[in-house]
Amino acid sequence: MTGDGKNWIMRRVIFLLLAGIGLFPVKARAAWEEYMYSDLGIAKEFPAEPTVGSGTYDTAVAGNGSVPSAIYSVEQDNIVYRMTVADLRAPEYISRGANIYAECIFRAEQEGTVLAKMPQRVEDGVGYRVYGHLTSVDLFDNQGRKQTNCFVTKGRLFKIEAIVLAAHGLANTSQAIRFSTSLRFRIDGTIYEAP
Repeated sequence: MTGDGKNWIMRRVIFLLLAGIGLFPVKARAAWEEYMYSDLGIAKEFPAEPTVGSGTYDTAVAGNGSVPSAIYSVEQDNIVYRMTVADLRAPEYISRGANIYAECIFRAEQEGTVLAKMPQRVEDGVGYRVYGHLTSVDLFDNQGRKQTNCFVTKGRLFKIEAIVLAAHGLANTSQAIRFSTSLRFRIDGTIYEAP
């Protein structure tokens, strides 16, 4: 690993540690809870029980322009927490999964001034990991800050968004990073042990 790669990892670890121990101030600490969605193959933390809706995920690369999706969301203290799960299990979508993933990242970068872009890795409890991408932007027109994490696995696109509205007053709240990175794809309770 190059020196730049080691520095990037170190900066990220320090940021996450500081956020985790609460050195970044927050207005109020919510009672976070993990919610299991075994039908989707994901466990996700929310600060309160999310509302669940259905809709479509618009994509230019899916062929017909949109795919069915489920939307899980909570709005609390001027922060919108949202997980969109787009169903890509149809054969015509499976073959385009990488393009839909790249499009998710591209669209996140187009929503504002990019502050950070970094790969993500979620251990799934088996011999491989699920890789994704986190993008943080200051939204245009001073609307706030947004973190978007994109993953494609299990025939689905998982788009995790934390939108810190300007009215919140603290764009760097640790609640946003917690939401955008607190997930797991292995939900059967087993732990993978490397050979």
